[in-house]
Amino acid sequence: MLSILFLAVLIPLTGYTADLDSDLINAVLQADTATVSALLATGSDVNAKNRDGETVLILAAKYGYTDVVKALLAKGAEVNAKSREGQTALLLAANNGHADVVKTLLAEGAEVNAKDPYLYGRTALLLAANNGHADVVKALLAEGADLNARDRFGDTALTCAKRCGHMKITRLLKEAGARE
Repeated sequence: MLSILFLAVLIPLTGYTADLDSDLINAVLQADTATVSALLATGSDVNAKNRDGETVLILAAKYGYTDVVKALLAKGAEVNAKSREGQTALLLAANNGHADVVKTLLAEGAEVNAKDPYLYGRTALLLAANNGHADVVKALLAEGADLNARDRFGDTALTCAKRCGHMKITRLLKEAGARE
């Protein structure tokens, strides 16, 4: 806490911000919401990127840090920002099964049908269906995800769910009107 207080005093006096973005990235990776908030209050870039081009929001979403995601969004993080590979926070949260993060991002305007160029042009729904994340599938369906979007191979979410043996998701998608 002393280091946060030190930053809160030092930065306004000196204007020194060179290491703030790396400090913010580290705080996000540690799911340290208090430090994230303090660093943002003292000048860190809410859309700071790591060496792989992932914004701090993408990192928080990828690892399922809901409170950090909320703190970043409250400070104006770009909800649809893309990594160097074209991945968004929603795509990575859906891929990894972080339903609370997915719901938070959708509530803030995340593009529900964005395609992941790195993962075969799949949408968040295809990624969640392929990986067996039923709660994420439900959240995406509730926000109007395209049931019949296809990836580069021509697969739909229903095709992916069936092929991977995710019967609950297969039922959910069929009940919603999905086709193969």
